[in-house]
Parts: sequence; C-alpha cells; structure tokens
Amino acid sequence: MNAIALASGESGTNYLFAPNSKNDVSTTVVLETRLMDRWFVSHIRQGEKSTFNIQVSLVFELPKDIAQQLGQDRLTVRVWEGSQGFETDILGSKK
Repeated sequence: MNAIALASGESGTNYLFAPNSKNDVSTTVVLETRLMDRWFVSHIRQGEKSTFNIQVSLVFELPKDIAQQLGQDRLTVRVWEGSQGFETDILGSKK
C-alpha cells in the first residue's frame, strides 16, 4: 500500500490437477505487520488516503518433457491484478 510492500511471496501450497479438470484454489495473505507503522504514517501524510495494489499469480511446475521443450521447469501465469483506493477519517478532520 502506498508503495510499501506489506505482503509478498509464495503460499507454499501445492495442488495437483488432472488434465481438463476444474478446481478452486484458495490463498492466504500474511501481512508484514512490522511495516504497518510505516504505511500508517504514509496514509496520514496523504490526507488519510491509500491505494493498495494486488497481483495474484499461479506457478506451475512443468513435467520434464515439457520443461525441456520450453527451457524452464516452472511457468508463472498472472491470474488477477488490481488496485483499490480507500480513505479514512481517523483524525476526524474531514466533514
């Protein structure tokens, strides 16, 4: 949020999908709470306005024969990306 990365990384959850199947994938986001004070200062300095950006990707481990053809053993596909702004009135200065 506000160019401060409060979460990043991989979930470490592995799913195995059969070819041509349909499945749901669940994710969990863990915030770096030690950076919340830095974000909060930026939020107040920007008139209690913040924007957060989220990118979600799936990482596929490829079978050996496909990996050899592509020259990589993993394929990353971005499945969602978005931004959302929000505003607060914690200090009670807005009317």
